[in-house]
Amino acid sequence: MTHILLQTAHHLFREARTASRVFGAQFAYASHRFFIDVGGDHRSTVLLAGSGRSGTTWVSEIINFDHRYRYMFEPFHPDKVPSSRAFGAMTYLRPDARDDKRLAVARSVLGGRLRAGWVDRYNKTWFSKGRLVKDIRANLFLKWLSLNFPGMPVVLLLRHPLATVASRLSLHWRPLTDAYLSNQELVEDHLSGVADEMAATSDPFEQQMYRWCVETIVPLRQFAKDEIHIAFYEGFVMDPDREISGLFDHIGRDYDPRSLGELSIPSSQVRRRKSAIATHADPLTQWRNEITPSQVKRALHILGLFGLDRIYNDHPMPDPDAARALLAM
Repeated sequence: MTHILLQTAHHLFREARTASRVFGAQFAYASHRFFIDVGGDHRSTVLLAGSGRSGTTWVSEIINFDHRYRYMFEPFHPDKVPSSRAFGAMTYLRPDARDDKRLAVARSVLGGRLRAGWVDRYNKTWFSKGRLVKDIRANLFLKWLSLNFPGMPVVLLLRHPLATVASRLSLHWRPLTDAYLSNQELVEDHLSGVADEMAATSDPFEQQMYRWCVETIVPLRQFAKDEIHIAFYEGFVMDPDREISGLFDHIGRDYDPRSLGELSIPSSQVRRRKSAIATHADPLTQWRNEITPSQVKRALHILGLFGLDRIYNDHPMPDPDAARALLAM
């Protein structure tokens, strides 16, 4: 009986999706709020994580080019999702941490029970058997999530730190270095050798560089090679067939060339900030027009403190092998 009801619901929503081509905006509005998610538990979820301004929204739209997934946008945002206040701004959790309250919140998110205007604002799927969770605040508890929710594909997106930092500075993002340094477990586990130098700077550029390094080094040190897929923003720009194929293989999908259609479309977050975009700028080298040579020198020093200069330096392209070499054996 349940199977028949689901088939009927699926048919009705297919008809509604056809009607949406006629009624446009009204149905787009409804699809953000009225949908059926029969994906089951976390094993039907793909988790895409990365630093803010690294292209996670764009890559999420590539993954969900055919609207296969219910798209859940930034569900761990504490200011937008009341239940996620338990995680705070940029919480660090040791992989073996016992935290029933946060675990319950994560279970609600990854199991698809959470419904919220902020989270479902970009969802375009009426009926889904899986979900795509995109979040820029989960890097420091990504391994904790993976251990507590085994069988869930996890993707970490990296983008050149100078491109990321240039974008953050243009939008006046908070550095969060004080929050990191005040977390004793984070300092003990990952910052003991750099904490003093990190605390000594008040320069916004350097603070943002430290923030990028912390958000990047923690998951790279915690995950083993077979537990996570590292994707590169630059790969989607320069070799999209290979980058998308590798990502799709990790999440259990066959490569579909139609996903390439999303490459020429700015992400929803870019479209909302048209004034901040240099229309004809090269996304891989635009930072060179915004970052001074002295800042590049300081950036290389900071990257070196974490061993991340092996992945990114003053060249626009990353070294993927170096990133994978940092993963736990």
